Amino acid sequence: MIEIFEIDGHPLSLGGDYYETLIYPDSDAGPLLEYLNSRIQGDETNLFGAGDNPLIEIKGQAFLEPGFIGELKAKFKLRELITIAPVLPVLSRKGLRVPFITCEQMLEYNRDKNLALWELALHYESARGNIHPEQAFEQMKVIVGILEDSIAQGLRGTQYADRILGDQSGQFRKSMENQRLLDGGC
Repeated sequence: MIEIFEIDGHPLSLGGDYYETLIYPDSDAGPLLEYLNSRIQGDETNLFGAGDNPLIEIKGQAFLEPGFIGELKAKFKLRELITIAPVLPVLSRKGLRVPFITCEQMLEYNRDKNLALWELALHYESARGNIHPEQAFEQMKVIVGILEDSIAQGLRGTQYADRILGDQSGQFRKSMENQRLLDGGC
């Protein structure tokens, strides 16, 4: 997970779980904000700052349509419009409800179900994204594949001229094979 909690002095929260559009109006943001609120169905629209440095943030399930962005640029003077794609495979959404948030709640949820951790994750992510469990499971498989490939590449060793530390995974593997590491109980 990531979180950007400030941009240009504006206290906002970007968690990588929405399509984000950041709009810097050239002047008073009020008319632009009213126009946006009357024309778009984003999950959340926020105004930060006022005067010389306002910022409008739009969180949604997709970016604004290119035609609408053109309309905004024609109708309002904008200093900048930035789009930021989500990094999480399952997006947040307005009205989001999940079966549990804390570990204690997860244990209570699982009390009569006896689900494995991966099954609990499947329940959580499919509820979070309002997607079918099979779709969430397919996304999980993709992530596991990425992790397995990353581990394999790390164990093969990598060399990059711009890195401070050298090949760590390969060195760890050699130390493990030579029994130079403390037993971690695995």
